[in-house]
Amino acid sequence: MDEANDNPTHNTQLIIRLKNSDEKAFREVYDLYHHRLFHYSLKFTHSQEATQEIIQDIFLKLWTHRQNLNPHLSLQNYLYTLNKHENFKYLKQAAQQVALQEAIITRYQTDRSHTEDAVIYQEYMDIAEEAIGHLPAQRQLIFKMFRFEGQSSKEIAHALGLSNHTVRAQLVKATQYIKKHFYLRTGITLALGWLLLDFPF
Repeated sequence: MDEANDNPTHNTQLIIRLKNSDEKAFREVYDLYHHRLFHYSLKFTHSQEATQEIIQDIFLKLWTHRQNLNPHLSLQNYLYTLNKHENFKYLKQAAQQVALQEAIITRYQTDRSHTEDAVIYQEYMDIAEEAIGHLPAQRQLIFKMFRFEGQSSKEIAHALGLSNHTVRAQLVKATQYIKKHFYLRTGITLALGWLLLDFPF
């Protein structure tokens, strides 16, 4: 039950307390809406890391602009409006990043026949394969099924007799490890380095 939204008086009191810089009121709002906003945003981003950043930005904006809040507004509607805006901004930035990466990849692959580029390419591929090879057996299998075979977490869960939650948790851990390993070895982020590679899986 959403007490703040179902009880206008409580909703108003929360906003007034926020306007008075009441940190306990902020925590109460956070506890009320964090999980719902997280799951709503995750449907757009498909990334727990990106979603967590979005949720942090939403509550940061709520606190930063608390003095401008209207005591009679619906906190739920206000927060979901912020969420929709942040989701749209994330998708727009992601699309721009993909376009930039595709341009870089096209240029890179065009010049890749040169000896120096070919050596660098092979080094990057070896590093990424090395990182994948360091994953525990089950996590490695799940990651390859998702990343290289294009299977969804639900399909992988069904094929391996696991829960969807377990599969998603393994994917998050695998991605975090590979991203860290690749960055430490190359100094470039996984998002770009990953797309530069054509793995033979």
